[in-house]
Amino acid sequence: MQIVRPTAQGDIRYGFLALHIAGGQVGLPIIILTFILSKNVHRHPTLINFCITWSISSIAYCLLYVFILFRSFHPFPHSLQAYTAARRLNMMVPQRVFASLKLP
Repeated sequence: MQIVRPTAQGDIRYGFLALHIAGGQVGLPIIILTFILSKNVHRHPTLINFCITWSISSIAYCLLYVFILFRSFHPFPHSLQAYTAARRLNMMVPQRVFASLKLP
């Protein structure tokens, strides 16, 4: 059995970023707006909270990716930006777990 590996690490990163943008920043807001604005589609508020939580998480990971790209061009990123990105990601884990466990 042969293991297929990507040619470069950048291929995985661009795919990861594309999935986060397509799903979390385009797809989920469309679903959330459909839930909120449609008169025929009624969903439990916990499901809307779940979708909003994952959308915020996607934005946090994309911002971290931008900081990583910035670091590759500028060797010394601002410590406040790095600290903010780390705190945002640490906040997202309990928030996603709580939103997932509260689903009916």
